[in-house]
Amino acid sequence: RDTEALEAVSRAVKADPSDIESLSMYGKALQKAGHLDEARTWLSKAVKLDPMNARILYFLGTVQQQDVKYREALLMYERSARLDPSYLPPLIQEAIVLSRLNQCTRATSKANLLTQNYPGMQSEMESALASVFSHCDDKTLQLD
Repeated sequence: RDTEALEAVSRAVKADPSDIESLSMYGKALQKAGHLDEARTWLSKAVKLDPMNARILYFLGTVQQQDVKYREALLMYERSARLDPSYLPPLIQEAIVLSRLNQCTRATSKANLLTQNYPGMQSEMESALASVFSHCDDKTLQLD
């Protein structure tokens, strides 16, 4: 089924290589299939076509994060969050990536701000932010 979806999106990209939505869907499908380098390539093309698209920047960040390129992921999440501060996923992922970079002071601060600023979204954030606290809980908090 994933192969069929990948082929369908690939055909859409070939039909119109400037369609940002198709490029984005193709990049996400490649990521899901584990083809991170290819996913990064296609999502980067989408970013070049629409550098102000917060969601595509976020998707590119998820590829970088999955590929354990935390600094690159953090840059994508920060850009995405600046473009659309109401889009919650990159804000959550920023906190997670900061914890993976052992920037625990910044990570826990961002996680605490998220829980304070988005009280109605706590159930959506709970498991994601729990990983920040559990990762940083075992470490001496570092000043950034």
